[in-house]
Amino acid sequence: MACFLKENKPFYLNGFPWTARYAKRRDYKQELFHLCTQKSIQPWRLRKTILDLSNPIKLGEGTFGEVFRVNYKSEVVALKVIPIGGTKMINGDKQKSFRDITAELIVSKELSDLKQTEDGYSTQGFIHLMGAVVVKGSYPKSLVIAWEQYDKRMKSENDHPCIFDSSQHFLLLAFEDGGIDLEKYVIANVLQAYSIIYQVLLALSVAEYRLSFEHRDLHCGNILIRNVQSDAVVKTDYNGAEISVCTYGVEVKIIDFTLSRMSKGTSTIFFDLAKDDELFAGENCLQYEIYRAMRMVNKNNWFPFCSMTNVLWLIYLVRYLYDSMDEKSIGSQSERKDFIYHFKDLHRYGE
Repeated sequence: MACFLKENKPFYLNGFPWTARYAKRRDYKQELFHLCTQKSIQPWRLRKTILDLSNPIKLGEGTFGEVFRVNYKSEVVALKVIPIGGTKMINGDKQKSFRDITAELIVSKELSDLKQTEDGYSTQGFIHLMGAVVVKGSYPKSLVIAWEQYDKRMKSENDHPCIFDSSQHFLLLAFEDGGIDLEKYVIANVLQAYSIIYQVLLALSVAEYRLSFEHRDLHCGNILIRNVQSDAVVKTDYNGAEISVCTYGVEVKIIDFTLSRMSKGTSTIFFDLAKDDELFAGENCLQYEIYRAMRMVNKNNWFPFCSMTNVLWLIYLVRYLYDSMDEKSIGSQSERKDFIYHFKDLHRYGE
């Protein structure tokens, strides 16, 4: 469950009718509407100039729901479709509550806004959120067809969307198309591996300064890679200085803030993972070792800011890229050893 800790009216509710009485009995559905700048629930059939679902392609899935490529405000986006607030089990789990999804939306919006420079810090390393809307109703036919086409190709692990009836609420999140995840992407050379780590490191550094941010789930599925020109650079503002990182053809976007933690003003948003025993039970996988390592360094207290968790995920990414290059014989053996040695201080810090 998402936790909101604050002293006064939260920063994200400017313009919302907040009172001392309301603070004791909050309505997270109305707060979600406020964040989406809508006064009430919307039908799926928004104007085509806003959301065009005529030719969708399913891109991926998770226990949260589905991701489709569609047109939003005349731009191609990755539309994340999340069932919320219902009692029907979906993909073996409970649906996200309005409280939990409100927290996730706040974090997504704040990280997206880090592209604007403030106090000499900015980054474009987090996926850009282009819009959000809450809708109600059964799955549109075009999305059902796209889902079934994906199922034929990939064998979906999710429940068929026909299970949703006309009373179901969904949060639609329109993100920029950030490419494909690192787990599926095959890097071309060792220089790209260096660039990926430095892009992630700088993005996390800016988010730590601006928002006391921890991702807490930065595995290879939550790093998107987009092909760009080999001489393209990614620019980051850090403490007033502009830092340029050569992409060597790969641009990174960090996604999925389901487990993340951030603070702004008097508000802190986090998910209390101490109550999620299953997350720490996985075996024979570096990803689950990192979950347990996080729990050890923060002593299972998920409220305070602990930058060490971000370091642990950087260690994970270095090891993941090294193992991937080693398995596919990318670069020479000495180049791969130099890569792991280059980031040795991360490993020392993580011990």
